[in-house]
Amino acid sequence: MLVVDDEPEIRTFVRLALEDEGYAVRGASNGAEALETLREVRPCVILLDLRMPGMDGVTFVETYRSRAAEDGQAQRGAAPIIVLTASRMPMDEVEALGVQGVLRKPFEVAELLETIARHASDAPALHPPGPGDPAVQRRHATCVPTDGEKESGGAGAAN
Repeated sequence: MLVVDDEPEIRTFVRLALEDEGYAVRGASNGAEALETLREVRPCVILLDLRMPGMDGVTFVETYRSRAAEDGQAQRGAAPIIVLTASRMPMDEVEALGVQGVLRKPFEVAELLETIARHASDAPALHPPGPGDPAVQRRHATCVPTDGEKESGGAGAAN
């Protein structure tokens, strides 16, 4: 998973919630940093704030989709994007971005996990088995990093 939000507290909250479910999570503080991260990893889902300094979420979506089309990911399927926003932007404008889901801030962990379950092809159940269970290992195996992925402290290799 890749969490893109300029608020460190949001990134930490989401990371901890998803790591508790068996996911490895990477973070980025803006769209430009997220695009750099995507050179190293191919996440199952991108969780994206819209309003960030530097490259905002709207520009990120446009750039990511353009790069995915150039790289041939459009046929294989680029990672689904779920918007995390406190913005009062009308839902039709958010949906016009072509994102797969929207979570309005503040949100509960259960809402986050339910949204992930609806949009991630290999999402965990709300009450997953323990870390040694083959289902957890399979989930990580289906969401693999690109060849350039390097493990970082505590982040794990699958995203």
